[in-house]
Amino acid sequence: RVDAALRWMASAFNEGHFAGKHAIDAGTRDGYGVSALLTYGLGTAEGIELVPETAQHARQQGRAVRQGDV
Repeated sequence: RVDAALRWMASAFNEGHFAGKHAIDAGTRDGYGVSALLTYGLGTAEGIELVPETAQHARQQGRAVRQGDV
């Protein structure tokens, strides 16, 4: 679902629109959305996840995810 939502969102913008921009994925879970966002040319993307173990798992996968509450 994340991929389909991002493809739909990207189709609404001109090519290069996301270049150098920053994104936060709130409630990122395993951080997959963070990785997917970066494929669209964003400058940075970071996730925030409430569950400490899930945030730790995402970091172990090399994804920029912090544990916290929005």
